Amino acid sequence: MRRIGAARAFDGAVTIGCDDNPWTTAEFIVWLESQGAFNHPYWMCRGSWSYAYNKIITDTGCGTICLAGAVIEVMGVRGAMTIRVTTSHSVSGW
Repeated sequence: MRRIGAARAFDGAVTIGCDDNPWTTAEFIVWLESQGAFNHPYWMCRGSWSYAYNKIITDTGCGTICLAGAVIEVMGVRGAMTIRVTTSHSVSGW
């Protein structure tokens, strides 16, 4: 499955972390690894719309990232990766 030449769409509405307590970027990467994100050349998912059951990332240096409704894309392998998080336009106050 790793080399089929297609993206792995993990889930269209996954709960990311099960609560809204803050995460560091390192904790987010550990979660991605536990979901198998680095086992495929391209992996993606979207966070469910529950703000109470999706984490926020606070240590980015460019503001807080709320994962509720966010699209997460992972390209590459664990040691050489690009992670793109596209957040919802409806998030305010984060």
